[in-house]
Amino acid sequence: MKKLFRFGLGIALLAAGFSACSPARTATQDGVDKVTVLMTDSQVSRIETGDQPLYNEQGSLDASVNFARAMQHNGMVGIQAHVRAESDKALNDAAFHLLEEAFAVRSWQLHRVAVPREIVEWGERTGARFILITAHDGYVRTEQNFISRSAAANGAGAYAEMSMTAMTHTRATYVRPSTPVKEFSDFHVALVDTKKECVLFAKESMENRDPALNTTAVKQVQDALMEYFR
Repeated sequence: MKKLFRFGLGIALLAAGFSACSPARTATQDGVDKVTVLMTDSQVSRIETGDQPLYNEQGSLDASVNFARAMQHNGMVGIQAHVRAESDKALNDAAFHLLEEAFAVRSWQLHRVAVPREIVEWGERTGARFILITAHDGYVRTEQNFISRSAAANGAGAYAEMSMTAMTHTRATYVRPSTPVKEFSDFHVALVDTKKECVLFAKESMENRDPALNTTAVKQVQDALMEYFR
């Protein structure tokens, strides 16, 4: 019943809210000033054997701290609050779900992404209209692993490189005619308007850099935000 109700209102809501959910807009056009960051914890892995990732607690903690700091001092939009989503399981799950949905469609289809009720209601309770949801993951190969995998890749002529995805906790494989990547960092952001219940923009930044370093966080936050908050 709930899905049918929302679908039935789709045309009317689209007419009223499309201007704020259509692609190629900016924060100024959408009336975005200060935002609340809802940050999921970074997931950083260390690869020692083959392509098997092992969760790295210290690397994940360092990355979480560095990305939180980079978001707070991004230089493009004021952050009025910074909340760790992990402290609320339902909210954390809703954040991951929204990111999965936002990156499963093309940018011009973001108006079709349904914002989870947990996020809308949390925004209403806290007075946060604009919520910027983030997710980050990555990996670092040990020097020995990188050397051995590079040698194997050179012998085979092509290499299946692994890309970690924190949102789904799965691995995607791409064949690249080059040596394997030693370091990889993947950062996702999605901005939600809880009043209009829509996703205003979503952006991903991928870098072959150490995911736990502060310089990586600063660069990826800038890359992810500059297109919309310019």
